[in-house]
Amino acid sequence: MKDRVVSFFSRFADKVSIPTEGKKYYFLLFFLLLASFLVSLICLFPINTFKGSLERELARNLNTDVAIGSLTLEFPLKVRANRIRATLPTPVPQVLSFKSLLLTPQWSAFLSGGSAFAFSGSLNGGSFDGEVDGEGNLAISLRDVRFSIPLDTKETLLLGGVAREGHLSGTFSPKGKKEAEVVLNAENLEVVGVKTLGLKEDTLSLGQLSLQGNEDGRTLRIKQLTLRDGAITGDGSGTIILKNPLSLSTLRLTAVLRADPGATDIRTLLSLLKQPAADGSFRIRLLGTLQTPLVR
Repeated sequence: MKDRVVSFFSRFADKVSIPTEGKKYYFLLFFLLLASFLVSLICLFPINTFKGSLERELARNLNTDVAIGSLTLEFPLKVRANRIRATLPTPVPQVLSFKSLLLTPQWSAFLSGGSAFAFSGSLNGGSFDGEVDGEGNLAISLRDVRFSIPLDTKETLLLGGVAREGHLSGTFSPKGKKEAEVVLNAENLEVVGVKTLGLKEDTLSLGQLSLQGNEDGRTLRIKQLTLRDGAITGDGSGTIILKNPLSLSTLRLTAVLRADPGATDIRTLLSLLKQPAADGSFRIRLLGTLQTPLVR
């Protein structure tokens, strides 16, 4: 692009017979005008108005509350959002806090009449990045993000761990089309507060989790869910019928679980839910809703 501009001004200067010594001043003037335009755009950009519009648009598309502390415009035309809080519509509302989020326009999309942004930021000791466009196409990746999720409304049981690597890609169109693929690998998975269930220790180690699934409309299909290297291992699959609010989503999941041979208290607890098969495994069905799950 720079070579084309220089070539254009060179031909223009040759045609109007500008002295060779003066050509460089025209180039300098052009770049000064361009820099002045960019600086003026940054200084005069209605950042406060854009902040409110961005909060409303995110809240509408994500069906959640979003609050942004401040926005700053960075060179070249990047927007940094600071102190972001988003409340997830989970059975027990979860608040995600981001120190900062950098939005970068994808100019190739704008030149073709569309809109698209790349984004990146940090979250709970890890990082994430991705892209989103005006058609609802979204791709996001995360690495080394720590999490702690309440499993009951009283928050006596907490599921924690590190999302070592995760990917989500799909279409969430404003016209109603929704389809996505999700892959998640988590480590150091554990449930805290299990003494209330009658176990000896208050922390139950679940080791590593691998998940693959997809969403088609209102149905989230869990194609593969695997637990390994923990006190409980196993495999699961099934569907979740998504509803609004999310807590009313319907569960249709099955899993085959195995307890560590030395963990007699865990085997006893699983036996209260289901009698073991001949090989010592427990076949569990999870029904009901996210708010009130039923184990069969």
